[in-house]
Amino acid sequence: MQTLTVDMFVSVDGWAGGATSPGYFGYFGPELEEWITTELALPQLVILGRRTYEALAGLPQQARDASWHWTTELTKVVFSATLKTVSWPNTRICRDDLITEVSRLKGDNDVRSARWEACRLLDNFSVRAWSTD
Repeated sequence: MQTLTVDMFVSVDGWAGGATSPGYFGYFGPELEEWITTELALPQLVILGRRTYEALAGLPQQARDASWHWTTELTKVVFSATLKTVSWPNTRICRDDLITEVSRLKGDNDVRSARWEACRLLDNFSVRAWSTD
């Protein structure tokens, strides 16, 4: 079974920035750039919530760095009950049950699965995953 890795950018005191925060919450530097470059080079399936997808897809042209462009090329699944279309290539919308679909994806793919900065998705997944045992 594949590993599900959750990447979340938070400060030591647990703060996660919001829509008005600068890119990478203002903490972008050589070490973070190296980590992002290394992680994006790995084969992976990116799992996003609607809000995260819309925030990333809606970034203005001047904010679209190399990691943004690499992300658009990765295979992605956006969990949403309301999103009608996606503009990124290699991206599909999933309306199925989160736990069931992530379990299926982990079994069907020979690449690692990753989920990015989707606080509500993470909360929903964590609570439901623990309650299924």
